[in-house]
Amino acid sequence: MGMGMGDLRSAVSAGSETRAEQEQCLESRAEQCFENCGEQEQGLESRGEQEQGLESRGEQRLRLRAEWLYLAASRSHVGRRPLRFVRSFLEASWFVRGRFDMRYRHSLLICRVLTVVCCLAGGLGGKAATADSNTGSPPRVRTFRFDYGGTLTGLPAGARIRVWLPVPRSNDHQDVTPLPGQLPAAMTSSRDATYGNRILYFEAQAPASQMLSFKTRYKVVRREVQGLKRRGSPSALTEEERARFLTAHRRVPLTGKPTTLLEQLRLPSDPLELAHVLYRRVDDHVRYDKSKPGYGNGDVLWVCDSRFGNCTDFHSLFISLARSQSIPARFEIGFPLPPERGHGTIGGYHCWAFFFVDRLGWIPVDISEADKHPELKEYYFGNLTEDRVTFSIGRDLTLVPKQDTGPLNFFVYPHVEIDGKRLPKGQIKLQFSYQDE
Repeated sequence: MGMGMGDLRSAVSAGSETRAEQEQCLESRAEQCFENCGEQEQGLESRGEQEQGLESRGEQRLRLRAEWLYLAASRSHVGRRPLRFVRSFLEASWFVRGRFDMRYRHSLLICRVLTVVCCLAGGLGGKAATADSNTGSPPRVRTFRFDYGGTLTGLPAGARIRVWLPVPRSNDHQDVTPLPGQLPAAMTSSRDATYGNRILYFEAQAPASQMLSFKTRYKVVRREVQGLKRRGSPSALTEEERARFLTAHRRVPLTGKPTTLLEQLRLPSDPLELAHVLYRRVDDHVRYDKSKPGYGNGDVLWVCDSRFGNCTDFHSLFISLARSQSIPARFEIGFPLPPERGHGTIGGYHCWAFFFVDRLGWIPVDISEADKHPELKEYYFGNLTEDRVTFSIGRDLTLVPKQDTGPLNFFVYPHVEIDGKRLPKGQIKLQFSYQDE
């Protein structure tokens, strides 16, 4: 042939400086090779000579297509033009059934592998590509209506029912507007004294039907959190705030068993680097698994032993480790939304954590999502998607008015008491839904 495969490689590596030029050069040389294939075909005298000597023009085109795919992949064209890559591969893949020497079988094998990678990048890994690509862009925004409702069942007729509902509040990451809802009695609105969480409260007498329903609605504008971006001078923590976010909770100790997880690690002095080490340590120690009982209480000693759990367990352990190293950290809980826009129901809560670095302010982590989606592990250190809404922060909460059953572990579902006793979870039928605008 007038120009071989080696010439194609050298043309790409030596004749171009940019990807665009490389691609243009590569395609131009390939077309020249295609033309040479046709000229050589004309010199063959019979079909038998074609089969014994040079391959047919179609086979030559497919060989060159496979070689081009190999070279294109090496220049990252797969990531930039995945559909073109897949189309080209499908055109060439049938030829593996015919006479193909090991060199080109190897090329096609590479093409097959890269096609799978390409599909994963565009499908399962597409979320990672989207999230990572936006960390250098303005925060993404999502606007939706969120409905929070429930039905209390099995109520003793005539009993005094006390109900506390969490209310999402506006903050740096979301704007919340209350919409008309449905409550069975007059309500009061207040905030808890420690964290400022908003609370709706009402009392009612259980009806003869032994059922009581309620619904609240909100318009939410939620923004992606890009915590590692410099935003000027962050607000400093007051001494009271710093003490609050460095204190142990009932199920979040700061000494003993959790700190043994750090014994073999080199702990940096820089708080941001140290937090990253702790983030990775938690992800390495715990796996996301809700197939066995015991998860979901945010009990640090339990998760140290079990090594599995849900978001509550992941972030309770992170907060424990961060506070043990004098890094202020806080617990935040709300609801997740699927990344696809539209409408639907939501099965349950989701939580995450923030830690504080003086030069940057509050920085988020979502370790359970990172564990479920390893391709997003680096993204979820310092960033949160806009597909969520925050309802409250903090642990060991005292509501307003004060509940009779002691501090609340965390506050995302309705807290209901009957004659001074907590209503069992099984008697509260929850209903959460969203509608994108």
